[in-house]
Amino acid sequence: MCKKTEKSRVYAHNRVISPARRAASSKGGRTARRPRAAPMLPRLSELRLKAAPVRVGTNAKKPKNEQRFSVKQFSDRLAGTDLWMRIVEIMAEEEPCDERIQTLCKSRGMPWSGRCEDGTLYEYLNVHLGFYGSFKTHDDARAWYVARKEADPDFAKVALATMLPGIGQKNDLARLKNLTAQQHFEDMCANRTLYKLLLGMVKRQEDEEREVATDLAMMYRRVVRHMVNPFDAPHVSAHAKFIVGNDPNALEFIPGSPIFVHRYYNWDLAMRPDDPRLLDAKERVYIKISPIADYPEIATIAVKKNGLALQHVPGSFHPKLAMQLGAPCEGFDEIVMAAVEQDGMALGRVPGSQPDPGAYDRPGSMLRFDDDGRNDLPIIPLQNYVEVAKVAAKTKYMAIKYVKGSISIFDGNQFYAPIDGYYEIAEAFVRKGGYALRWVPGSVDQDTPDKELAQEGKQRPIDGYKELAKLAFETDTSVIRYVPDAIMELEDTKQAYTEAKVKENARDEARREARYARARAAAGTPGPPLPMG
Repeated sequence: MCKKTEKSRVYAHNRVISPARRAASSKGGRTARRPRAAPMLPRLSELRLKAAPVRVGTNAKKPKNEQRFSVKQFSDRLAGTDLWMRIVEIMAEEEPCDERIQTLCKSRGMPWSGRCEDGTLYEYLNVHLGFYGSFKTHDDARAWYVARKEADPDFAKVALATMLPGIGQKNDLARLKNLTAQQHFEDMCANRTLYKLLLGMVKRQEDEEREVATDLAMMYRRVVRHMVNPFDAPHVSAHAKFIVGNDPNALEFIPGSPIFVHRYYNWDLAMRPDDPRLLDAKERVYIKISPIADYPEIATIAVKKNGLALQHVPGSFHPKLAMQLGAPCEGFDEIVMAAVEQDGMALGRVPGSQPDPGAYDRPGSMLRFDDDGRNDLPIIPLQNYVEVAKVAAKTKYMAIKYVKGSISIFDGNQFYAPIDGYYEIAEAFVRKGGYALRWVPGSVDQDTPDKELAQEGKQRPIDGYKELAKLAFETDTSVIRYVPDAIMELEDTKQAYTEAKVKENARDEARREARYARARAAAGTPGPPLPMG
């Protein structure tokens, strides 16, 4: 037998042998070679579109002709588009003043380099970030600053230049006339950097539970007022959004907010707005400055961070001074809803609410003050007050004390008649926390030892009080001590309390078991405790 060549061995190894040929070969026979049939085209119904196979978890070799793109090559591919500008835009939206933009512009040979040099990139960012306000070009914004400086030589564009000697030229008229887009961008960042520095110092003292130093508080307030004044400056809206986004309570100093007189002029920034010294000076208790552009949006940003900042919005109600500071501003209803969604206690600042019943011995007059300080105007209640109150109930059950008709939990006094929809509001609060029942007229106060005398001549129970009491038991059975005996003696009330107590005990037991299980797992001894002895 002749010896197979290497090529024939490979062919024999790779070829496919049919079952019939394999059987004949094993018997020593030989099958007849069939004539090769012409290749048949597949039917259209059998055609499939298949994607190229994707290998997962393997390091496939790259074709030799594939090259790795450098940053320069990548940027060249974007040179004809604005995609890279969008990247810069996103960087600026996150934090425009962290020097990333300046570092980017120091790069050479990049597609944005030319725009950095001619100022178009900075002009684009100034417009996008609102540093030009309503102006759409650098030239128009610069003309405003020049005209302002010519009319008022004391006008200062950069706060830092007014506080540190040697750099006052930043506010010179000659500089403003030749102001570049990059310089304007840097001016805005200089103000923001100074603000963040002072805010950090203030918060540090607050976190350490120290009283903020008066000089630091004054400096902080001074920088805030500088950044948002004059109210019609192109940059004030962008600065105001930045300020309240970091410190919602700074809304007090934003033009458009009614600010208490002593907070604006007096050095004593520690004096609270409800200070007794202010109660006798209602005729001149606050002043109001013309609102800056986008004030409703600015106020919304503030209350979404801290709902209690609603107190600084024109039209809000002061629950301790029992007055409304001016007429509601534009978009007031939306601002109020955002405030109570963030903190239900903001309901106390909503017009239509009552003063805190625990802060007064007798009901006081609730009037609205106009910009001149007159107090003969009626309060304008919020039209959708019931819905707002129900939203407030989702976060803080104690806010029910601000709903007209609620009683004082201390002496049981009820100063105002319940508003329409009081039961609906009370039901929402009691569902949130059964303890809210204490403020519902019909409950017993905590200071009167005799339950029979606790309600006598002080309040009028609302219709459906019994149903609210049964609902309160579902979340807090301890509120039973404030339910009148006459209500608890009813059979259905007793049954509701008993069933709620059983469920409460079961919940408490489940929590105890879960706590013990966590303790055993932490100690490395899972399972029930071992018997003693």
